Amino acid sequence: MLYLPKEYEPYRTQFESSQLEYIKITTMPTSNDALSLTQSKFGGYPYMPEGFDYPRNAKGNMMPLLAQINFAEVPPLAGFPSSGLLQFYATADDMMGMHEEFDSEFPVTQKNYRVVYHSSFTQEEGSRIFADIPTTAASEFDFVPGSYALQLEKTVGYVPLSGVDCQQIFGEYHFENLQEEIDDYEESDRLRMEYYAKNSEEFVQHKIGGYANPVQEDLRKGTRKKPSQMAHYQQLLQIASDGHIRWADMGVAHFFIDPADLKALDFSRVIYYWSCG
Repeated sequence: MLYLPKEYEPYRTQFESSQLEYIKITTMPTSNDALSLTQSKFGGYPYMPEGFDYPRNAKGNMMPLLAQINFAEVPPLAGFPSSGLLQFYATADDMMGMHEEFDSEFPVTQKNYRVVYHSSFTQEEGSRIFADIPTTAASEFDFVPGSYALQLEKTVGYVPLSGVDCQQIFGEYHFENLQEEIDDYEESDRLRMEYYAKNSEEFVQHKIGGYANPVQEDLRKGTRKKPSQMAHYQQLLQIASDGHIRWADMGVAHFFIDPADLKALDFSRVIYYWSCG
């Protein structure tokens, strides 16, 4: 049963209606040699079919694999593929390939990151030469400092207490307004943390789908004078900071997609964003 602090009880109907399934990801550090080319992973070497045009950034440099999701290993999730291999590449620099001018250059071109979908692939890996393929482990930046096998588990989450998803559930007078009315800042913060902790919706969490948990302002959130063109985008993948992976000061990375593009298995307009404390 959904837990709510008594101050939130008047909004139980909205909270319960926000229940959303997602795939919780647990990382297990391992070596590249222990990972197959086609399994779900963070870091490591990617699966590359014959004639694969390896993703390069705006400077022409090859980008390391950030994440690979084999949907045959993923519990069924509404709206998401049931098969195929989805790969996320990003430039290994101080911004990890993030594009910054989202509003002025929309839709965003994947210049320094890339999302690639293989609708089918062979389990016969054959021999590959990886000498020239960069990895996140070889980077001087510690975003994903190694390779990780993934444990994938379906679970449910509830709407976060801020951002686009919160605004869509609670309408114009969304939940941020109620929190601002609580005079004691420490009490307001305590209630927030109690809500997250007792519903097992940890702020720091890797996930496929589900609600986004941005550290700072939700990228998709616009203003009354300038509505966002990304407000309807849903979360595709979230990679958080944990005991191994670290996005600067305990940040969180997100990949967002237009639901229509996800249905069409078109990942060319996926938006990538990360922020930290």
